[in-house]
Amino acid sequence: MFDVDKERVVNMKEEALFIHSYRVGYRIDKQLLVSLEEIFKNYSSTAMLNIDVECDNNILYKFESVNEICDFFDKNPYRIVKMEIRALLGEKVDANQVKLVFSNKRYAEVRISYRFNSNDDYLVMKNKIEVYLKNYKLNYSLLSIVPISPIVFFSIFIGIYIYTDINHIVFSSVVQRVIMGIWVIGSCSGILPSVNKLKRNLFPCVEFRIGQNKIVEDNYSKIRNILIGTISIGIIVGIIVNFVSKVFGI
Repeated sequence: MFDVDKERVVNMKEEALFIHSYRVGYRIDKQLLVSLEEIFKNYSSTAMLNIDVECDNNILYKFESVNEICDFFDKNPYRIVKMEIRALLGEKVDANQVKLVFSNKRYAEVRISYRFNSNDDYLVMKNKIEVYLKNYKLNYSLLSIVPISPIVFFSIFIGIYIYTDINHIVFSSVVQRVIMGIWVIGSCSGILPSVNKLKRNLFPCVEFRIGQNKIVEDNYSKIRNILIGTISIGIIVGIIVNFVSKVFGI
């Protein structure tokens, strides 16, 4: 089932604006952009594209085709943090329109809005776009949404509590305050820009694998796999050790 977080419909004189926000993240590469461009061109041979790309150098670049974007980022190492695609499906100013926003900024989002004067045309366009997007959904998208810092430090806190309870360990009041302080500070660290930026890099809401951006995403992918693998192995080993100690009374 396609994961839709919110759908909002605004009725106007002879058309409606449908807005969808998605909880899942996506991988944006050349093939996906070419597919989207073909959808718009097939709907209207006079369809026009305007693509705004914001990079981490705080500069906004404007393009009118997918080839322009790919050629530019093949030659330039700027990291993409947001892409907005606006498709005007006809020559008239009031022609049907589609806007897609893919953002991996601090307040990451994936949002698609449709402005159509025909409900049937809107549904056809929406279904076509969602079919393509579904194939590019990130398999770790949940981690890009949840607050990782509080969860990690809460898990560590619970782990310490269980370990000390099983082994009948009682810390002094000073040590208890230190542990509580570390837990509180660590849990609140997620609101810091530097920590949020690190999370957006390791677990992006949107992966922009276009041109030299693909090299950056591949590097973070390796780090992410090592991190997830290490944590998973640690949890499994902990469970096994705890089970063996209970069975054999070690």
